[in-house]
Amino acid sequence: MKIKLDYNFIIYFILFLFHGIIIALILLFLLNQTKKQYEYRLYSAAQSVGCIVHQKLINDAYQNIEQDIIEYDSLLQKANRIAAIHEVTYVYVLIMRNDSIFFVISSYLPEDIHNDLVTYFMDYYVEAPPIFKEVFLNKKPVTYTNIIDSWGSFYTIILYRETHTGHPYLLCADIDNTEIKNKQFTIIILILLFFGIVMILIFLFIIHREKIRIKKQIIQNEENL
Repeated sequence: MKIKLDYNFIIYFILFLFHGIIIALILLFLLNQTKKQYEYRLYSAAQSVGCIVHQKLINDAYQNIEQDIIEYDSLLQKANRIAAIHEVTYVYVLIMRNDSIFFVISSYLPEDIHNDLVTYFMDYYVEAPPIFKEVFLNKKPVTYTNIIDSWGSFYTIILYRETHTGHPYLLCADIDNTEIKNKQFTIIILILLFFGIVMILIFLFIIHREKIRIKKQIIQNEENL
């Protein structure tokens, strides 16, 4: 009888272990898919903002030529719509002059107006993370990174581009890291709940099986007396 109990224990342990591995793999897969979905949104948003920023605007930025207020405001509203359509926090375009980073255009949120965080043509990006300068220097086509600045903490895409005249610029898009972490947390909780429910069902099944086995053993012992 002891040998049988040990054998059953090994079977149940392997079952629990196998189930745990499967759940872990599912969790990793879902988290990876979620990351890919966010990266797709970022890439689409950055590409889209590139469609509204004509090369003359980039060349004007390098020459510090002022823009028509009405036309520029129209571009800002288009940038805001792009950010909303692709469900990202910000889309923006940057250039680098004299080792300093400047905004060419950037979308903004309603609260940015009250917090004085709306940026305009050739506003100096005072706290630009070093990654932006690195992309300008290494000319890497696509970069995903995490940044922190006055606007918050973001998962960011940076697309390196150049005008026909050779002026480099960056197409960027941000998603608030809080949104990403909340999504990941929700996935983890749901998977753990599912894992817990399955574990409870397996445990109840094991108890039921053991009760039946013990009952049969008792009946068999009584019949042998």
